[in-house]
Amino acid sequence: CDLREFANLLGNRVKGILVALAGEDGSFKYVIKSESRDVSEFIKDANAKLCGRGGGRGAMAQGSFSTSFDEIKAYFESLS
Repeated sequence: CDLREFANLLGNRVKGILVALAGEDGSFKYVIKSESRDVSEFIKDANAKLCGRGGGRGAMAQGSFSTSFDEIKAYFESLS
């Protein structure tokens, strides 16, 4: 199961923002999905702060982050 499939399966069950990650500190692939927010509101900022690449619009974004899990977690917790 890839990250996009995973996010699609769980995205409508999560209130807020679903962040699906695969990888290890310094090299994560991501899919971000939200049924309640437009991810384009924050994905550019997330990429800038988390050494990321990628993007999206509407309910989903995908790409990569080159930072630690703790930094990713702290960033998305600050959005809620």
